[in-house]
Amino acid sequence: MGDTKENYFINLEDEVVRGSILLQDGQLMWPPPPPKVQPAAPVKVTEAAKKVEPPPRNYFQETLKDASMYTGGLTGLVGFGMMAPNAAFTTMTTTLALSGIVGYHTVWGVTPALHSPLMYVI
Repeated sequence: MGDTKENYFINLEDEVVRGSILLQDGQLMWPPPPPKVQPAAPVKVTEAAKKVEPPPRNYFQETLKDASMYTGGLTGLVGFGMMAPNAAFTTMTTTLALSGIVGYHTVWGVTPALHSPLMYVI
């Protein structure tokens, strides 16, 4: 709202400034007038844009990829467990790996709108 360090200029034409002013010279300025909304120009859709459809999702391929990744990871974990020095090490490593998988699916399974704005993924 200020243009210099000594003076303040209150521009009532600015929507943000106008919405933050409650009183001016003893006159109640609240609530502010509704914002001026200009309707958007209609979008012209061409024939090429109408006909282009994305290919259907291949759920089998997606599931196969996930299953292959988990199978490879767990196979590696079992192989790592066979080389482990003792059973406690294998137990801790298995717990860490499974908690990583569960944590990944828990975080990425949440609707993005529920994350904070800093974590929002588009």
